[in-house]
Amino acid sequence: MNSLEDRLTSALAARADLVQPEDLRPDDVPAPKVLWLRRPAMYAVAAAACAAVIAAPFVMGGDDDGEPSPAPPAPSLTKLPPQQDIGGDWAVRGDGRRVDVDGDGTPDNVRVRAEKGDPIYGRLRIEADLSSTGSQVFGIVDSGGLDFGSPEAISADSDEARELVLYRDGLDAAVLDLVDDQLVEATLPVSPPLLNGAVPASDPHRGYDSRWWIEPGTRVLYSYLSVDTFSGIEPLETPRVYPVEVTAWSLVDGALMPSRVGRQCIDRAADPTIDLPVPCAGGPGADVPDLFPEATDTIGLGESFETEVAGGTATVSLEGTATHGSVADGDAELVLTLPDGTQERVSLPGGWAPVVYTKQVAMADDNVVLLVSQEGGDSNTMTLVTTWNGNLFAARTEGGVPFGGGFVGERATHFGTWIGPDGTLYTQIARDPGGDESDVYSWALGGTVSADTRPTLQPLSEGCIRMDFTTTPADIARC
Repeated sequence: MNSLEDRLTSALAARADLVQPEDLRPDDVPAPKVLWLRRPAMYAVAAAACAAVIAAPFVMGGDDDGEPSPAPPAPSLTKLPPQQDIGGDWAVRGDGRRVDVDGDGTPDNVRVRAEKGDPIYGRLRIEADLSSTGSQVFGIVDSGGLDFGSPEAISADSDEARELVLYRDGLDAAVLDLVDDQLVEATLPVSPPLLNGAVPASDPHRGYDSRWWIEPGTRVLYSYLSVDTFSGIEPLETPRVYPVEVTAWSLVDGALMPSRVGRQCIDRAADPTIDLPVPCAGGPGADVPDLFPEATDTIGLGESFETEVAGGTATVSLEGTATHGSVADGDAELVLTLPDGTQERVSLPGGWAPVVYTKQVAMADDNVVLLVSQEGGDSNTMTLVTTWNGNLFAARTEGGVPFGGGFVGERATHFGTWIGPDGTLYTQIARDPGGDESDVYSWALGGTVSADTRPTLQPLSEGCIRMDFTTTPADIARC
């Protein structure tokens, strides 16, 4: 079998002569776009309600490219009109808090009252009994309808008083500040979100992972938004390791202002108990990933090989027969014989006769992960087979990034998938026919709700990489 470099070289050469000036137009491969919602639909993960604050250290750092959009200018809040007394008879919900709202050094009693509404709650009244004056102050905010948390103290500006932040199911967090004996809700920018849950993407079946939390000690409010989209929505099928953009928040003249901290990673592979960002294991992502040489050793139908697994050595074999170089659905199976003699089987799709790579794909866990290739003509259908929650599955692929090999789009730009030297699974999509710049993605397995459900392959963007195979060795660099 030809290597990916050979296939790319021949594909690019075959297409180069077809390129005309009118073909040289912007890239057809769509980049994911966030559908920023001021009041998103009820996509928030239920478990996030109790996870707004986690006592874990936060390490700042990352690159400095780009800034979140600034908050809209807010009017000066030096003199507010008197409040109408609303909600004083609503029932108190949840646990109260002791927070120094007025900055006199003594914690004040803070509680939430909830209006009956649709489907459960309507508006919320957050009220505080000020120790400095003995008076009660309050503010009214929307609830989100289903669930909300207890007010938590944050330090969003330079004064001694503490602001209040409140989790709301499906809505951005509400941040309230004491102004003229009133608790006033701060205005929020259009982006980034200050939300616990999924932010819908342009693809209605995918979303960005979003979360906010309070750093212990400093009480600074932080949030993150995943760089990539994931399938699942409720909940998102996030991998164990994925990059996020981190934001710190401050309060200026009644408006919450985002400040970009940089790119970090959620790394549940390193510590499953911590789900706040940490520095990415591979650094900030400026270096070119180790793409080549690719894995090339395979076995075909009727052959087998041994591979190391947790607990010993397993045997991988391909069973079935091909007719004129092809198989029908169910004619071929990948069989995994575990060290204890237990066998797991996965039926392979119809197509060209399959081969399986002898090098395992590296994922952030102890699962057995194998790549099956069915290549013929200009296409290569690939199947990722993996142990998952005690079963053997063919992983699902969905979304806008193709998996396997061939040509995509009206301009027939080449794409290909391969196993890198460290076991990482990559896909490149050429930006132009005959060009040497490609959008490169690595793949990770997303979580599932049930052990009987196939895991989903989730693409993680590695950015634009230039691959020039006309030199020896190949010139691999960022665009």
